[in-house]
This record gives sequence, structure tokens and C-alpha cells, in this order.
Amino acid sequence: MRKTLLTLLALALALSAGALGVGAQSPGNNVLGDVVAVDAAAKQIFVKTDAGAVVIVSVSDATRVLKNPPGETKTDKAVPYTLAEIVAGDRVLALGKLSDDGKTLAGPRVVVVNTKAELTAKQEKESTFPICESPEDFDASFKGKKGLLGYCMTAEDVRRSGRSSPS
Repeated sequence: MRKTLLTLLALALALSAGALGVGAQSPGNNVLGDVVAVDAAAKQIFVKTDAGAVVIVSVSDATRVLKNPPGETKTDKAVPYTLAEIVAGDRVLALGKLSDDGKTLAGPRVVVVNTKAELTAKQEKESTFPICESPEDFDASFKGKKGLLGYCMTAEDVRRSGRSSPS
């Protein structure tokens, strides 16, 4: 749970820092959070921010909607995406002018999406340790580089920890 929160915090900081390659914005002009609902017909995305407020992002025809791979802080690997493809649970960053009351963001220039499915897969992959029987297996698993903990888990370590083994 803590690692998930740290990962989301790092993503939020990277996205809100304007490191997306789409022009720096002050935090008051961004909406960053999780999608709670989408009304494609009305061109609206309902986003629950990290502070807990729900903001309505009203997308215009000029808004670029992009799907970015998890962990990417620039949009050079982003691909075009549609409003209809955005679902509850996706993480979004909308760049535009937030209303004075902080409840709406109309006509953002860009909406960058990290899909819930891709974020979950990345988090699951990062939360598992390779299973190693020997130091040679460790070297092969990390291609000669030491991991964060300096070792890999044995099958016995996995059983004791209650974690599932990587697939």
C-alpha cells in the first residue's frame, strides 16, 4: 500500500511539475486526479483530485487527448486517445484554466491519461521480486545490476511474506 501511494505521489509530482513537454503551468491551472465518471455526450470528465474535490473537466473539440504510458513524464511516447476510451479509475492531468470556484476546467488544451489497467500492471510488476535459487540467477535477473534491496527473493522468502510470485 505504501509503495503504491509513493508511486502515485511520484507520478503526481512529475505530472504537475509541467515535465510533460506540453508547457509549464502553475498548479492552479492544472487538474490532476482520478476519473470518477465520463459523460462522452456532454464532453465532460469528472475528476476527483488528490485533495478530494471533484472537478468537472469540459473538453472542447480543440482539446488534445493523449494516453501516456505509466511512468513517462514527457509526451513523446503518448498516443492519441478519445474521450470515449477514458473510464473511471484512469488517472488524468488536464492543462487549462481552472474556474475561480475551482469546480470546473473548461476547454483544456491537453488531457493526458494514464489508464488504470496500465498503472495497475506497472505497480504489480514493480511490487514483485524475481525468484532466484542462486547468486547467478540474481545476476541474470538484474542483468548484472544490483536491485534496490541488493538481493532477490527465494521461493521460501515468498512463502513467508505471503506475496505472490511473479509470473
